[in-house]
Amino acid sequence: MKKQWMLPALALVSGAAAFALRLWQNATGFEEETGLAVPGVFAGTALPLLLVLTGAAALILGRRLPKRVKSPAFAALFSIGETTDLLLPVMGAFLMAISGAADAATGLGVLPGACFAPAAHLLLGLLTVVSAGGFLLAASACRHRWEIFQGALVLPAAVMLVVRLVLVYRAFSTDPTLEGYYVELLALVFLALAFFHLAGFAFDDARPRRFAASTVMAAVFSMAALADRGSIPALALYAGGSLTLLGFLAVYDTRTDM
Repeated sequence: MKKQWMLPALALVSGAAAFALRLWQNATGFEEETGLAVPGVFAGTALPLLLVLTGAAALILGRRLPKRVKSPAFAALFSIGETTDLLLPVMGAFLMAISGAADAATGLGVLPGACFAPAAHLLLGLLTVVSAGGFLLAASACRHRWEIFQGALVLPAAVMLVVRLVLVYRAFSTDPTLEGYYVELLALVFLALAFFHLAGFAFDDARPRRFAASTVMAAVFSMAALADRGSIPALALYAGGSLTLLGFLAVYDTRTDM
């Protein structure tokens, strides 16, 4: 099996750097009284530059993959050689389940720190838990070489992320400091794109280059967003979504490309 380790490695290295720069920016790049961005802060300039360079590197490395792949089975494209190959996607799915449970608990008033209306938290919780279950089944399909896999099981994640993106954007829409929230918004955008392209593998319309590039950027932005110390559901979602995507990218088998 020919695995894709360079792209996940790029995501992890760049993500760690982005996390450190975002922590630095949060500590020094905003005025305490007003919350406005301080111009000329190194971290505030270096972080966007790092993100652009990472995106360029992901596109270059992704050119080794085909533009489009048609395969009769989802599991044929994500071949699991050893049980340990399942570690990342399974861990990611469980973190997503924790995120969904925390969202539901927040909507019910069990956990503090509600960011949206209770009904919105409950909806996000349900969609996130369903998404996590779908990815656990997807990992099982790869492990046991299922010839038939219901692609609809991996679609709820993209839907959930679009709903969360709309809610988060509405919450920040009146904030004049774009530097304070652009990382979280773009993390959600790239997570939604990456999960959408992952679902394409289950519908005989896979685009590996787009999946790889969006996965790398989703992981990097998500790791940077962790530095913002958001709510429990958000932190678990960013960590879980990144691990799930990187896990599937790491076991993508180019020998099946057609």
